[in-house]
Amino acid sequence: FQDVIATLAARLTEKNIPPDRAVELATHALTSVEGALILGRALRDLAPFDTAIALLTAAADAAADTSIS
Repeated sequence: FQDVIATLAARLTEKNIPPDRAVELATHALTSVEGALILGRALRDLAPFDTAIALLTAAADAAADTSIS
C-alpha cells in the first residue's frame, strides 16, 4: 500500500499540492477506494465508487486551488 500512496502523492504534488497534504490526500484516496470496494461488494452496487470518486476529486481540486492562492 505504501507504493500506491507514494505514487498518488507524487501525482498530486505535480498539481502543486504540498507534499505533506499530498500524502494525506493519497492515503484518504486509498482508504476511500478500499472502503468503496467492500461496501460495493456487500451492496452489489457501484454507487459507493461513484461517491468516493466524486468526493476525492472535490478534495483534490480544493487542495490544488488552495495551494495556488
